[in-house]
Amino acid sequence: MIDLKKRQLLNEDKLNYELNLGARKFKCTTIPIIRKEYGVVGAICINVDANYLTEEVLSSAEKVQAFFTTFTRTDMRIDENILSRDEYAKALKGKRHFRDERF
Repeated sequence: MIDLKKRQLLNEDKLNYELNLGARKFKCTTIPIIRKEYGVVGAICINVDANYLTEEVLSSAEKVQAFFTTFTRTDMRIDENILSRDEYAKALKGKRHFRDERF
């Protein structure tokens, strides 16, 4: 959280890093949850087993398809806004993903 606070001062919104534990290799991303009135109030932390992706998933087209099918599967649907006001307004206008530059 301290590093996230420092990065916030530099207008950097996420932290990406590699973590190696013995033979294990992870790609990690930490995304701060920021509220204007409070600053950083939490974080979303995503840790991906890089060896699994490169050695297993990428070994065949079928495994890549199965990985993404599982990754994008949902068990339920909720009607809740998880976006900032600006991003929510853009989504209502048709923005489909975070890199959709049309908006």
